[in-house]
Amino acid sequence: MPAIAVTAWLIAGQPGAGAGGPTLPLASVPVLAVVFLIAAAAEELGWTGYATAPMIRRWGAVNTGVLLGVFWGAWHLIPLVQAHHGAVWIAGWFATTVAVRVVMVLLRPGNGPGVLSAVCVHASLNVCAATTPGYGLDRVSLITGGITVLVAGSMAVAAVTGSRT
Repeated sequence: MPAIAVTAWLIAGQPGAGAGGPTLPLASVPVLAVVFLIAAAAEELGWTGYATAPMIRRWGAVNTGVLLGVFWGAWHLIPLVQAHHGAVWIAGWFATTVAVRVVMVLLRPGNGPGVLSAVCVHASLNVCAATTPGYGLDRVSLITGGITVLVAGSMAVAAVTGSRT
């Protein structure tokens, strides 16, 4: 997630912290990491620990990632609208959210139940959102979504074709 956030920020033209809403300083990362790890653990016990395995057995890993990602994204839509995010920003955020869930599900098989890997990815996503300058800008959200979809798509192709690279 940090690599995706930095890449999106660079492609977007390195918007400053004042652009697109407040951004927390990098010095806050240790505290954010602890808070977001706790919050992510609570969510991922349900999404990854409870829902993922039966869904993979029924629909496969990629479809499970997409289905859970859409539901996970929909779960957050009302708060995003209440936070006054526009439709374009939400579209980029939603693409990121669905793609990240696909990544989490695809990381799962090599990591046992996968809750720990999902918690780490989820928490790093939240830390990046809180610290990326210009994160509230439409272009940053759309670029982040596009890059994350490419990463998830590459992983999905590798998973479906059985590639180990």
